[in-house]
Parts: sequence; structure tokens; C-alpha cells
Amino acid sequence: MGGLSRDRGFNAMCGTTCVATMLEGGHAENALPQRARATVNCRMLPNDSPAEVEQTLRRVAGESVTVTVSYPP
Repeated sequence: MGGLSRDRGFNAMCGTTCVATMLEGGHAENALPQRARATVNCRMLPNDSPAEVEQTLRRVAGESVTVTVSYPP
């Protein structure tokens, strides 16, 4: 890792980034949630493939997680 990639601010401008912007889970404060939901916002560079970004999210999330694209790029 070198140069600009060491600085988080510059690193975010030099590559595609995905971040969870909303989280939902559970129905009561004293009960474990049976389900959870996260909205993930990705800011992609123009040359990055949306399909590859989606594939990476699916791989990172794991098989037990459903990934749905709400707003196609």
C-alpha cells in the first residue's frame, strides 16, 4: 500500500467504495432479531463494472445473505 492509498480521504476518491448507510433489525429491545437489513451505497468509478461490484458484495456478504439491487447504475 503506498502513496495516496494510505490516506483514507484520497483512497475513497481513487477507487470504488461501498458503505452501509441504513441498518434495520429486530422488533423489540429485549429480543434477538430474526432478520436484519442493510442498505449499502456504492460510489463507483466510471470504469468499474457494476456487475463486478455486485458480485464482490455477494461474495463478501456470504451465501446466507440476499443481495438486491434497488437502483441499477
